[in-house]
Amino acid sequence: MDMNGSPETRDFSNYILGDNVYELSGGLIPEIAETLQVPIQDKPNSDNLQSLMQQLGPNKELRNNPELDIELTVAVDFVVRSGVQKALNRSVWSPELSADEEHVDAIVFQGGVANWQQRTANTIIQQGLDRPVYGVVGDRVMGTNLERLNQQVSEFHRRFDRFPTETEYAKRFIQTKLQAAGHEVTIVDFPEGNGDRLFASFLEAYPEVANETTGVAVARVANAGLVNALQLRKAARAYNSAFDGNQHKPQLFVMTDDFPVACRSEELAMPSKYQNPMTALRQVVLAAKMLHEAEV
Repeated sequence: MDMNGSPETRDFSNYILGDNVYELSGGLIPEIAETLQVPIQDKPNSDNLQSLMQQLGPNKELRNNPELDIELTVAVDFVVRSGVQKALNRSVWSPELSADEEHVDAIVFQGGVANWQQRTANTIIQQGLDRPVYGVVGDRVMGTNLERLNQQVSEFHRRFDRFPTETEYAKRFIQTKLQAAGHEVTIVDFPEGNGDRLFASFLEAYPEVANETTGVAVARVANAGLVNALQLRKAARAYNSAFDGNQHKPQLFVMTDDFPVACRSEELAMPSKYQNPMTALRQVVLAAKMLHEAEV
């Protein structure tokens, strides 16, 4: 896609902050709305985007949402066109600057399901940034059906006769993995799971992360990294309105892996290897909503 062209030629991986989100990926969001028969206005509107996201699934636990009445091939096309499954290494402002040692002073990741935490750790290690890492995690018990199949979660359950919390998992498995790769790691735990509240609590404890000079890279899995980075940006700007305010000297970066989309029914049954396009669609609209609301 052409970086110097119009938003229609860009997608949700190489957008420029301020792009019209209804134009990205060749007008993808209006096309999704038309397919789902959700009326939206001609110009981006937060209420319309929220309605569209609710239609795609009201539950933040993506796999707990009802099945969508969309053909698999159509959903796959939407997700692939969106670019949300591509690997990211860029500033929130623009893809022209990467998360490197010149621009980044700290790396931040949030908790999540076991597979997401492992993939995030792998991304941090593969980027090779010699920077301190902060893990911001909550106290959710990791007992979903998919997590119970995770070898490390099962190991913890066999030893302690219970499932770990996200904090326990992060300290026992993710912190040690990152430390073995040479990272200085601090796990910061709070008794809550909401991403916005976790970041707000984190910045209260570590206000230096939101100052006018600190460069921060948010690490996450494909289709969730941009959303997570925009959550941190919003929380940091509530704490310090000048944070990441200069597009020529960006402070916030995002790093993710890439992850293939399930294109066949047998691949849908392998969530550790393929992304379900139905659940990824909600992330596409959420990314659009947060980009639309982001301050420029």
